[in-house]
Amino acid sequence: MKSNEALKPIFFGLLVSFLSVGCKGPTGAPGAPGAGKIVSTMNCAGPVSSGVLQGIEVEYDAVLTSSGDVYATAVVIDDVYNRIQASGTAFYAANQNGAQNGLVLITADAYSSNNGGYWAISLNRSTLVTSIRYTDPDLQNPINLVFNPAACKVQYF
Repeated sequence: MKSNEALKPIFFGLLVSFLSVGCKGPTGAPGAPGAGKIVSTMNCAGPVSSGVLQGIEVEYDAVLTSSGDVYATAVVIDDVYNRIQASGTAFYAANQNGAQNGLVLITADAYSSNNGGYWAISLNRSTLVTSIRYTDPDLQNPINLVFNPAACKVQYF
C-alpha cells in the first residue's frame, strides 16, 4: 500500500496541470483575403565608395505586402577595418510615417574609436535610390552616400 501512497502526489499534480490548461476558445474571424500577401521584394547592395569607409559593404532589403505594410532589413559588413557585421530591422504599417522609405538604423562604428557610430539606410521605392548616412562623433560631419537604381533588384509577385 505504501507504493500507492507515493503515487498520490504525482496523480494530484497531473490533475491540477490538466485542469489549469483550460478549454479551447472559439476560432477567431478570418483575415481579409490577401491582406498580408507579399507583392514585391527589393534588394539594393554594394560597396561604399567614400574614402574613410571605402570597402565596407551595405545591403538593404524590403518586402512590401498587398496591404502596403513594409518589412525592411539592412546589413553593414566591415571586413576592412573592424571586421564586423551588423544589421537592423524595421516594420512599418502602410499608413505609418516612414513606410514609404523604410528607414533602418544600425549601430556599428566603422571609423576610429568605437564610440557610437551609426548608419541610417533607406530606399525610395519610387526612384529606387538607396540613401546611406553614416554618423560618427569622430567625424566633423555625417557621410551621405547613395546607391543608384542599378544597385537594386526588384521582384514582383
